[in-house]
Amino acid sequence: MNPAPATVRHAARLVGVVLVALLGVVAVAVGGGPGAGVAGAGLIDSSDATAPTSTDAYEVQTDVTYDSTGLKLDAYLPRDGRTDRPALVMVHGGGWEGGDKDAYGELAEKAATDQGWAVFSVNYRLDDSDPTAWPDEVEDVNTAVRFVADNAQRFGIDPSQMMLMGGSAGANLSALVGSLGPDRVFITGSPDPSTISVASPARIRAVALWSPPVDLAPLVPPDGGGAPAECDGDPACDYIWSSPVIEKYLNCTPNQCPETYRDASPTNWVTSDTPPTYVVNSKQEVVPLDQVEAYVSKLADAGVTHDFLELDGDRHSIQYSDDAWGPTAAFLTAQLGAGGDSSGDDATTTSAGAVESASAPAADDGSSFPWIAVVAVVVVLGAGTAAIVAVRRR
Repeated sequence: MNPAPATVRHAARLVGVVLVALLGVVAVAVGGGPGAGVAGAGLIDSSDATAPTSTDAYEVQTDVTYDSTGLKLDAYLPRDGRTDRPALVMVHGGGWEGGDKDAYGELAEKAATDQGWAVFSVNYRLDDSDPTAWPDEVEDVNTAVRFVADNAQRFGIDPSQMMLMGGSAGANLSALVGSLGPDRVFITGSPDPSTISVASPARIRAVALWSPPVDLAPLVPPDGGGAPAECDGDPACDYIWSSPVIEKYLNCTPNQCPETYRDASPTNWVTSDTPPTYVVNSKQEVVPLDQVEAYVSKLADAGVTHDFLELDGDRHSIQYSDDAWGPTAAFLTAQLGAGGDSSGDDATTTSAGAVESASAPAADDGSSFPWIAVVAVVVVLGAGTAAIVAVRRR
């Protein structure tokens, strides 16, 4: 007796649904996540971290409002009873239009636990909702630094022992605030410095920059379209920067507002007063290595204490945190000095500016997962086909 056609169709449909679902798993695994195919997604610092929670080692104060517009930060405070901890302000990336403070949750936990620092992961206005994102975003980071310093007693920190760290767009903003200082902002369009609180003697001791876009005009495609020359034919770089990420942020093209591009590029603000700076970049990532190397050379020429970690591969910003965090934390610690009491002269002492080269880790990073999924697809497809055949033969 032959089965009713509807039964066969139902069995086939079931197999199809399972097959499509598994193929989706494979696509996500191979492609790097649901946002892998979206222009600009490669610039977003993302993590799988859940909402931060307090532990025996540290307390987390979430969604602390730090400005009059309601912007928030998360504070990770060690439970050590100290009132003079160094403070690290962390600034997420996201192409100036996305990202969230939760991206640095895991690193903030490490810094609070292992280094004993008070850590502040901040949100800032994004250009998808702010028509004047420039200079609002750099102003927001500046305001966050001032807020932390002005609330030193509340958070148990020493405002003369401040550090600043950012990834991708967050590195661009961190480099600007680091060079300009939290008490003086000379960027075109920024608020009058006299309006900035100076209740505490805040000082940025050191800055860490992961994948920093430091020279913006060369990353914009020519007016006629195409890829930026700075990418030098690199596919990932071409793909990311060919979208109007920077034009949207600055609200103009380099030809329309060259001064704005100059002001928004940290490479133009390096001086002997720039704090000690640790820079990380991959060789084939979306931020061209050439412009980062040129920035490092400017640090050296200005006599700024610095170090540069150059990584193999194309990982961007927080994607290489397993390799970069250890040396980054070591550099920042060194700038604080023994017991957090380094002299003011340390910030402008010339270092060797060594370039460390590191390869991608050999440890299992989950790359075997797609093949497991492929095998699962084959097995399910075979089993489903066999089931349909069996039903037809009844």
